[in-house]
Amino acid sequence: MMNAVILLLPWTVVLVLLLEPAVRLAGVGVWGVLAGSLLWLAAGWGPLRPWLSLLRPWLALCVILLGGWQLAQLAQARFAPWALSFDQAYRVEGAIDGLPEQDRFGTRLRLKVDCVSSVETTCDLYQRRHPFWPLLVDVTAGTDKWPQPPLPGQRWRFVTHVAPSHQQDPFDSFNLARWLKSSHVVARFKLQSSDTALQLDEHTAPVQMARLKLRQAVQAFQEQAGAQPGLSGLPVVLALITGDRALMTQEHWRIFNNTGTTHLVAISGSHIMLVTAVVVGLFHLLLRRWLWLTQRVPSLTVAMLLGWLVAIAYGGIAGLGFPVQRALIMLSMVVLFKGWGRAQPLWLAWNLAFFLVVLWDPMAVFSIGFWLSFIAVYWILWVSGGSVLKTSKWLLWARVQWGIFLGLAPVLLWQLQNLSLVSGGTNAFAIPLIGLVLTPLSLLWALCWSVLGESANWLLWPAKWLAEGAIWLLQWCADTPVSVLTTTPHSAGAMLLALLGVVWLCTAGIPARWLAPLLLLPLVLPAPSQPGLRVMAGTTSPRVLIEGGHSLQIVSASEWPRLDTRWQQNWLRYLGMAPPGPDVPVRGAAEFWNAPHWVLTTLELNANGLGIRRVAAQAFVDLCRGNGEATTSLRWQVLQRHAKSGRCTLLLHWQNERLLLLDAPGLKDQQALLDHLRQQPPLTHVLLHPRQQDRWLPELLAFWRQEKVQLLLTQSPEEHWRQPFDSAGLTVQVLAESGPVFLAPASP
Repeated sequence: MMNAVILLLPWTVVLVLLLEPAVRLAGVGVWGVLAGSLLWLAAGWGPLRPWLSLLRPWLALCVILLGGWQLAQLAQARFAPWALSFDQAYRVEGAIDGLPEQDRFGTRLRLKVDCVSSVETTCDLYQRRHPFWPLLVDVTAGTDKWPQPPLPGQRWRFVTHVAPSHQQDPFDSFNLARWLKSSHVVARFKLQSSDTALQLDEHTAPVQMARLKLRQAVQAFQEQAGAQPGLSGLPVVLALITGDRALMTQEHWRIFNNTGTTHLVAISGSHIMLVTAVVVGLFHLLLRRWLWLTQRVPSLTVAMLLGWLVAIAYGGIAGLGFPVQRALIMLSMVVLFKGWGRAQPLWLAWNLAFFLVVLWDPMAVFSIGFWLSFIAVYWILWVSGGSVLKTSKWLLWARVQWGIFLGLAPVLLWQLQNLSLVSGGTNAFAIPLIGLVLTPLSLLWALCWSVLGESANWLLWPAKWLAEGAIWLLQWCADTPVSVLTTTPHSAGAMLLALLGVVWLCTAGIPARWLAPLLLLPLVLPAPSQPGLRVMAGTTSPRVLIEGGHSLQIVSASEWPRLDTRWQQNWLRYLGMAPPGPDVPVRGAAEFWNAPHWVLTTLELNANGLGIRRVAAQAFVDLCRGNGEATTSLRWQVLQRHAKSGRCTLLLHWQNERLLLLDAPGLKDQQALLDHLRQQPPLTHVLLHPRQQDRWLPELLAFWRQEKVQLLLTQSPEEHWRQPFDSAGLTVQVLAESGPVFLAPASP
């Protein structure tokens, strides 16, 4: 009974954390834990034991429940985002945490905060008092501020402003707010031209400086070798040594994402466990022949202790990020149970590690990687245990990979709306190749380089070739037409039903297991599409998305040189379709690249027998070159064309909607536009991106008010800019605040 309670204890803590309890109940958990602990101890006392022993498991459950409640209160209050004003400057002091990231646009660094205050007051907003649960902030600056970025460990003082918030892409499965919360980031700042940065001391962090020097050594070797960044294996080698992925390109990420092997370049549990396994195996072969040692202590125990120390050192050089910390906690539980010398179920170690990780970092429950890592370990234990027949190692390895693929599939499809169908096969060869061969070889170079310097770089050649061979194999798998399954968003109920089907399928002894895949269909099959028109905010202009039965159409400003941008790919994934591959035919690419302004992108679709749609062709049209008709439902008309810039004012006709895409014209252009509109049927919407210098004719605003036009802005304008619209009595909707506007097609 006690073991059953122990299995439930970590899950109660997680449940309470997810409920995000109110701070008004703070203090109840402390007294409840104290009272429950005393009662639990009293229940084991001799005279009371016969009567209260049955209550001990329930008392333990209440203690953990109340303790988790109090823990959630503290974490929620501590890591709540700060309510800062965009118009005020703040003084932020702290030490550089981790390695700064630098590109051609500027530098981004993470600061471990010691003090935050308004400029006039000292530490009135926040002051660090203890080392537990540190708060972090992101600070970005242009290249003019830092030609050379600060060094890790240095303490700096910034007088800076809050970074402007970016609108969350409504079709993006990546939740930025949740990721920042799991990373302990409570605010983001950006240095403006009037802001200042002052270095307070010269002290640096030795481990982080070693990581920075390794990055510089790999960069120098890559330049000397003349490797192409998109194909080089050196960024992967650096990621395996220090967890630094700053040198990886978009092509690297595409390959690893499409093959389900991203975890191999993010140092976490698999790397820690594999490196420990290699070290334990080598030391065990040597120590088992030491008679003096084996007569006093088991050689395997000493080998595991040495492997644990090496894993801690490896985690330190990898930056001791939160995934590494969680992996070290899990490894410590395994070493503790093995070194104890008593048979203990691995399930107990798994649950105890789960509990300790949540206790160490309560914000871990907001990280998708946290859940995936523990679910993967769960399925490893579930699939590999319980067999009474001897199984070959190859068959067991294949069964484990198959179990992990099936066990993670429901969570990945629910959270990310895509799943790598080749991940089971790619991980089967990539994990031993990268974990058991490439990672030890890379670490050997790092160790030799720290002693011998550049003379040890000959070890980088085989590591580079091996990494590039692995990338070539993964790229071949990633480019297969069925490498990724993309589906539409589904409810948590569909995910739980799919998990039940996976348990049914992977559990021996349950009858009719061939029916289990039917429970996965609600999560795999696409949800019914909802044709219509969506208007959403863009970076510099509105975006109009039109979904039909056999085509998708996008009206947006040209975003040269990419044919399909990130937000377009997110929209396709949201609809359950993969982005167009290199084999999809393209028409009108020259018009797209030469278009100075509005572009119409048409994606022609086809569907298979299950109703899963795919992009069959792409076509691009420069809308500012003339009037036309894209389909039977969409027509466009150029009302004004600016000869110098090539930009234009566009009028879209869709169903009964008439949308004006306005390019913020001058007063003369507004008068000409007003003359055009008086000869046109009534408008329904006006879409524009506000600019500070815009001025508007009262006659044009009065005309829009008379036609009851709805004004859609991409972002919230300044007060003096919005005042003319408010005075004219126009209905204004800010897309950056309200989200996309959906217009359904008219009923036949």
